[in-house]
Amino acid sequence: MRVPVTQGALDFPGFASLLILILCGTFVLVTSVRSVRSANIGVPVVLSVLASVGLLIVNTSLEPYLTNDQTTWHALGVGAADFLNGTSSQSVDYVAGKEGYIWLLGGLYAIAGNTPLVPIALNILFHALLVTTVAGTTEEVADSFQLDARAKARSVNAAALATAVLPSIVIWVPVILRESFSMFAVSAATLCMLRFVRSRRVWYLIAGAPFLISLYWVRESFALAVFFALCVGGVFVALQASKYSALLRIALVSAAVIAFPRILQILESTVGINEERVVTATAELSSIAASGFGGLGYNASLSEVLLTTAPRVLLGPFPWEFELSGVMLLAVMEGTIWLVVLALAAQAIVRGRRLTRPGGGPLDDLTASPILLIVAAVVLLALMLSIGNYGILARLRPNALVLMIPLAGVAVGLWRDRTHTGKGESGRERVHSGSTRERRVE
Repeated sequence: MRVPVTQGALDFPGFASLLILILCGTFVLVTSVRSVRSANIGVPVVLSVLASVGLLIVNTSLEPYLTNDQTTWHALGVGAADFLNGTSSQSVDYVAGKEGYIWLLGGLYAIAGNTPLVPIALNILFHALLVTTVAGTTEEVADSFQLDARAKARSVNAAALATAVLPSIVIWVPVILRESFSMFAVSAATLCMLRFVRSRRVWYLIAGAPFLISLYWVRESFALAVFFALCVGGVFVALQASKYSALLRIALVSAAVIAFPRILQILESTVGINEERVVTATAELSSIAASGFGGLGYNASLSEVLLTTAPRVLLGPFPWEFELSGVMLLAVMEGTIWLVVLALAAQAIVRGRRLTRPGGGPLDDLTASPILLIVAAVVLLALMLSIGNYGILARLRPNALVLMIPLAGVAVGLWRDRTHTGKGESGRERVHSGSTRERRVE
């Protein structure tokens, strides 16, 4: 039976739940917006809501029923709700590592009735909160680049606006999928780590734990990858205090690479990830989709899988792979946005190491960008080991995109007129007088 998107929205439990969610969500958003002090991001947050709601209206007018994966998740959520309400004695079973989202839906449906608009409204809230976490992350990056107030505000606004309206992010909001929550959880956990390494306040580690735990509940292996990356990133930045920092950092990265096989063994014992499963999963995902990566087979080795998936995850889709289909149009759109943001982020990193601040030294103090780059790199590596077609890549690569947007925003903040070219005195970026780093006021 096909399920209307608006099912249950006018019934009392559904309508009341939507109203409460809107009121509580508004309060949370107002509080989150005020936490960003360097710029007023109220407009980008409102735009994020308008973009999500607008796309929901368009989607519903074109197709008033839940489609594809949404129908599956909805049915599983209904089953979980029946179990929670006691109307069924049969619990819901699904793929290991994905059960959390089922019970999240089940909990919502147990309260609001089987109303698809409730989890969709929650996704809209997650998207708006993502704007605030990306803006907060951009503040930390701008501080590490020691930008002046105007450049910092420009960076934060650019990052917030991009997060609010980029199609590769917004397209996953008004649907019953996990993507909006995953992007928000990754961004929020990373922001907490950034604030910890820059302030040394343990509270930020405590604040970041619920996001990782929630992500683990919803996407188990993905959360483990993010946790590992945050630990490596935190240690990488901490080593900066040593006079042997360069040598120790090289040793850290080398150890992480050498430990990779052992990490696979640990993942195998905890969540069942091993070389055979990686090969089988990528081959299956490639074979069942029109946008599948060519060259993946059931008899491939792990190195052959990585040689196939790595370039596509990093830079794909490539022009010669394009076919006129809906999923490839989606992939090209997402890939184009990814490459533009990646180019801007690279520009910020290069300029941060090339330009100097008054008094000497690089513009970037390397207390923020390494963590973003390490987490993004591990997220991309996780994708290389788990996907085999562009449809899934378009859904999951935005988790790395939201980590690159703050660096891209700083690239926008660094833009100056022609007198600020990076050469000589006129190319040096200004900082707040009397301070080399702006500390967050708690």
